[in-house]
Amino acid sequence: MTLTDILPTLRASLRAHLDGGVWPASARWGEHGELLIDGVPVTALAEAYGTPVHVLSESQVRSRCRRGGRGGGPDGDAGTPGELR
Repeated sequence: MTLTDILPTLRASLRAHLDGGVWPASARWGEHGELLIDGVPVTALAEAYGTPVHVLSESQVRSRCRRGGRGGGPDGDAGTPGELR
């Protein structure tokens, strides 16, 4: 049992969990409740590029490239964008 089970009204004030199967490891909630990817607010990305927008985590792409041929693809390539998590 969790505190939100005891006090269901508390759940609304908590930030949503960022599922690692959906969001890159660099996704975080900022101080003021904004969603950040690699430290960049997603609202800034939406303002600059519109929505919908496809976002990759630069830090994770670079990490994958450094690993070289040990990528997630069947031939040792970098894999698909969904595998960059």
